[in-house]
Amino acid sequence: MLSQREIKSKSDGFLGRLRRPEVIHITGLFSVALFIRWAYVLAKRGEPLWGDVQFYDKLAVLFANEFLGASFVPFFPEATLIPYEHLGLVRPPLYPVFLGLVYMLFGHSLTVATLANGVLSALTVVVMYLLAQRLFGHTAGLIAGAFAAVYPPFIYLANVVYPETLYALCIITSVGLIVWSAERKGVALPALAGLAAGLAINARANFLVAIPALTLAIWLCFELPKTRKALAAGFFLAAVVITFVPRTVYNYFAYEIPTPFDLTSGFVLYLGNNATSTVNNYGTDDRIMTCREAEGAGDDAAKDAYLRMKAFDYISEHPGRTAKLWAARFYYFFHYDPGLRQSDFAARNVVYKWVNLVFYGPVLVLWLLSLLLLRDRRLFALIHLTVLSTAAAAIVFCVRVRYRLPVEPLIIVAAAGTAWYVITRFSTNKRKDTKKDESGI
Repeated sequence: MLSQREIKSKSDGFLGRLRRPEVIHITGLFSVALFIRWAYVLAKRGEPLWGDVQFYDKLAVLFANEFLGASFVPFFPEATLIPYEHLGLVRPPLYPVFLGLVYMLFGHSLTVATLANGVLSALTVVVMYLLAQRLFGHTAGLIAGAFAAVYPPFIYLANVVYPETLYALCIITSVGLIVWSAERKGVALPALAGLAAGLAINARANFLVAIPALTLAIWLCFELPKTRKALAAGFFLAAVVITFVPRTVYNYFAYEIPTPFDLTSGFVLYLGNNATSTVNNYGTDDRIMTCREAEGAGDDAAKDAYLRMKAFDYISEHPGRTAKLWAARFYYFFHYDPGLRQSDFAARNVVYKWVNLVFYGPVLVLWLLSLLLLRDRRLFALIHLTVLSTAAAAIVFCVRVRYRLPVEPLIIVAAAGTAWYVITRFSTNKRKDTKKDESGI
């Protein structure tokens, strides 16, 4: 990882003046990434959709109709989520709000939604390039950006009306803003980093567990007096909290439940921790079973509290089985096969598995090597601790490998830095050997 002085000697990234070669690289990476994603999206129109698309579409329509004056009709008007009655409390709000805005601007169409996902994914590629450049140098940035532009899981996710693409952009932006804010004395950039992290939580609530890691990264990255570090960390955390205010107020007036979160944590926790739980058991039968378990508990909040209590009871009564289950999920979180079973990218498709192994295998190896070769506490807090804390949140529930994909940009950035480090070390050693041979020593 570059030192603070080396980072300051670089360009100001997307927050400052860019040099012409960087503008060319950013334009090229964004254009190539967007072209590939839009081509894939348009080629796959009309294919079967993932199950939860119905909820995100209905929530987006409800938002557009209630707040933007639209009159859309949901594609899936019967969409419900057992056992909850209030649809607005079953999913984090950021992605439905984003979809609602897209629908208002470009029309109510799932193809439009996936094209918008393609733009988000291409922007993620650009931020990955800038972040890797700042941390490891210009060539590492090109490696990270070029690889992400053609990375198959990122391309595939652009065609899925799920929040993972927006979630990934929020995460990588928050980390990038922390890096850039370390070069300045103000608190505006730490606050922006907190807003990005808060938006990530409003896309997937499990990112809440990564906030301590990012706060620690601010403390380690800033070469300032402790009082200034504390001020920057305070503004970061305050900005995270601010992102919860709109939803808390809305939930209070709409449902008389003043909560900043969706009421499904107990529901999902129980799915992942009961006598029938496996590594990955998000199925219809499980949802029906959970609904029956919660019958008679009361309103949505009472149902969720009941299921959370049942999950904690099971964990405390079966610590051995729970530990084995969580260990298996930790392995599965980093598995090369994302288990995207809903389309031609089926997990049982041998070609797809080989494609993922060829692309993700080297990334995983290089990321693990970065723990040994790039031993920097700032890098550990920024990237490794953020990834591992997100993994810890996932393994407690029924893990999907797609839960890794939003933090995979961080893994790829670290892998690109490791790759460039290995290349430069090899080249340096080779030049030394050549000089020795020429001198006859």
